[in-house]
Amino acid sequence: MSVEEEAIEKWLGSKNTFFFPRLIHDNKIIRNPIHGRIGFVGTLNHTPNIIALEEICKILKQNNFSGEFRIVGSGETEGKLLGDKYKFVTYCGRLNDNELKQELSTWVCFLNPIFWYSRGASMKLAQALGWGLPVISTIAGARGYKFKNDFLILTSNNAQSFVTQILEYEFIKTTPQNATLNFSSIFYTADEIAKDFKNIIEQ
Repeated sequence: MSVEEEAIEKWLGSKNTFFFPRLIHDNKIIRNPIHGRIGFVGTLNHTPNIIALEEICKILKQNNFSGEFRIVGSGETEGKLLGDKYKFVTYCGRLNDNELKQELSTWVCFLNPIFWYSRGASMKLAQALGWGLPVISTIAGARGYKFKNDFLILTSNNAQSFVTQILEYEFIKTTPQNATLNFSSIFYTADEIAKDFKNIIEQ
């Protein structure tokens, strides 16, 4: 919850709130992750995205990151500049759906570095989770989502905390396994959300 939302909640006097979390659909892809490969999908000429990527790459370089950072999305000029500036960055350009699935199947984890609260929930996070990808996200990036366990790795809304999690993530250091996710143990179903809502309105 953002600072603004907290202020509104106090102003309204609401102490028992409820939100409808985004549903995650089981569309797992066959994964063959490559050791040390992480990635990002997004529009690079969108100012918050390119600022976040610049900060992340800068700190990764300071920490002698030895993996590969794959970047997918429009904004060819910005993408190529990042690739030229940082030797561990590979700019893949825009990909169609089949190309994107094939590309993401090789990633150890999907990065969702949103350092500022937007007006809604991150759409690409839902897609990555539905495909069964491990995700590192900021708290702001996970706005609108709810999980049953700590499957999603959350960080503070700044580049330093985000990079720390990247470097400490166990699958960056070891050969990852293609584990089968049990969606029902991680994500809430529509029926479970409806039951929670029913309990709220009946109180």
